[in-house]
Amino acid sequence: MARYYAPLMALTALSLMACTQEPAALPETDAPQVDVEDVVPIDPSIVSPTDDLYLTWQLQSLQRCQDGYGEFKEAVLTLAIDTDSFLNEPSAAGLAQTQSSWQLAAEKWGMADLCSHRPLATDSATNFAARYQRTVAAPALPGYLDSIPDYADTGIVNDNTVTLSLESLEVQHQISFEEEVALGLYAVEVLLFGVEPRSADDFIMTTEEGASTTRRAGLLRLITNDLLTQAEIWQDNWPARISNVRRTYSTTYQLTWLIDNWILALEKVERASARVLNGEPGLALHPMHDHVRFKGTLAALHDWMAQPDTLRIVETFELPMNEWQSTVEQTATWLETHTVDTETTSDLTALQPINSAAIQHLRIFREVTENTWHTLANSN
Repeated sequence: MARYYAPLMALTALSLMACTQEPAALPETDAPQVDVEDVVPIDPSIVSPTDDLYLTWQLQSLQRCQDGYGEFKEAVLTLAIDTDSFLNEPSAAGLAQTQSSWQLAAEKWGMADLCSHRPLATDSATNFAARYQRTVAAPALPGYLDSIPDYADTGIVNDNTVTLSLESLEVQHQISFEEEVALGLYAVEVLLFGVEPRSADDFIMTTEEGASTTRRAGLLRLITNDLLTQAEIWQDNWPARISNVRRTYSTTYQLTWLIDNWILALEKVERASARVLNGEPGLALHPMHDHVRFKGTLAALHDWMAQPDTLRIVETFELPMNEWQSTVEQTATWLETHTVDTETTSDLTALQPINSAAIQHLRIFREVTENTWHTLANSN
């Protein structure tokens, strides 16, 4: 039971008693902040023909955000389709397929997460933070949403006073504590996987009023459909967001914003891995699903670090190439040898030094990138 948030079990009962409360406003301080000193207005004199490699590479790097959001949306669309098919005709095979689709969506968010930790200067920081929490708030207290061992009647699934509607779930989502998750990827995990293994019978819809299996099925459909809506917003909003920034801010700002996001994403991997290895909750209900998400993050980062143009930039900036390539190779080896089927503890133990090395490389890269670009600007 320690794995499943035992220290917060008492909060479940308190929270369910507060179902009629209005949702707490998101404090400004909870939103990712933009340091205005990092925002450098465009200086047209900086751009010259000799900078073509850098500019092309920078645009390719930012394109990874669009790719990440697009792949996440497609994965969630598949999840929504599979969920709908499974709930219409519950079966063991349908449940397994839907769970597999959820794992793919978690992996693809790991890729999109590299662009989702810090708002762009033209974003509303509060709205950005609220959308992030609606999409992937974690960890989710399982007893807040559904029954858990020894507490068969707990959770929104078993509380017939909570209407099954999106409006109701918006009220319940993080109503008193961040761990009271009623929307997003990890709410779907709680319903779809459960603390103990699910069976298709857990989702059979009946005519019995307030039946937990019927409510669980209804909640799963509602939350999955809302997750698809959020995934579409992430993808659809990206072109306008980056276009607004390009009209106002320098390529230095755009690239350092991207690297800042990558550093923050890897730091989250570092913290969550350490918690799992310490026997505490990571981000997911099940530790293997942390591995799934981290795989997406590390695979996307590896692709960028190993890209020929990235290696040329590393060489141009006179960064330690041997150490950089060593991290690239170690990441590739980890991705190849540590799969979801291997033992999670050994996977995350092996990941930690690689992840730490990647963070250090990115910090140096960010500093050198900014200094080099400013030097170029001053020389023109």
